[in-house]
Amino acid sequence: MLSYTPYIFVLYRTLPRHTRDSAAAMVSFANRAGTCWFSVRTFARVVGVSPATAGRHLAELTKPVYEFASRRRAPDNAGFEYTINARWLARGAVSHGRAPGVSRARTKEYAVKNKGKFAFEKEVGLPDERAKWPARMRWWRRDGSWPFDAGPKPGEPGCRVPPELLAMP
Repeated sequence: MLSYTPYIFVLYRTLPRHTRDSAAAMVSFANRAGTCWFSVRTFARVVGVSPATAGRHLAELTKPVYEFASRRRAPDNAGFEYTINARWLARGAVSHGRAPGVSRARTKEYAVKNKGKFAFEKEVGLPDERAKWPARMRWWRRDGSWPFDAGPKPGEPGCRVPPELLAMP
């Protein structure tokens, strides 16, 4: 979402006064093709109105008389997808004000997504069972959680943690 939206003042005067801020916010959610989807609660928070008012503004902006946007059911049937008419979108490049992120490209080595609290054991590719114990003990000392596949917890009968790790503070 944009931190600001370039306004075309003459064009926005054709909209009802109470929906102009909603229209600008809607444009800020849109991608370059003019498609956007969002929850009414998120939209209401951005515009600064109640969810009921935001819903009324969205319904009014999709009326054919304004030629601002059209809406249809989202493919997953979890709300609406809006398509904003191209004449309402910014013409030039617009700065999104986002921090540069890390590439989402995945490698074979890190193909496993986070599957829970102890996913680090799967992703790191530790060489043997003995090398996993220091990491497990760090988790145990920090927040008291213990993986079910590591056997009984430290201090319980049948604990498989190496004795030298149990003695460490």
